[in-house]
Amino acid sequence: LLVLTPDGIPVRTTIPPSKTALYVSLIHGLIVKTKSTVKEIDISNELTFMRLRSHKDEILIAPDREYTMIVVQKPTIK
Repeated sequence: LLVLTPDGIPVRTTIPPSKTALYVSLIHGLIVKTKSTVKEIDISNELTFMRLRSHKDEILIAPDREYTMIVVQKPTIK
């Protein structure tokens, strides 16, 4: 679990510091670009939730005005 400020500064984390820095550097840029893209497509819409899934991890991202919450978990196999 990671909680970030809008500037991408980690406030709370349960992940080791090296992994935290990696996730923050990659995901913060993705969030900024995705928010911009959603606004370009429809100005009345706003990014509220994003889910990324790979074979190794599932990343759930919930950006808000004051904080962004990121959850990294192992995906369930169905």
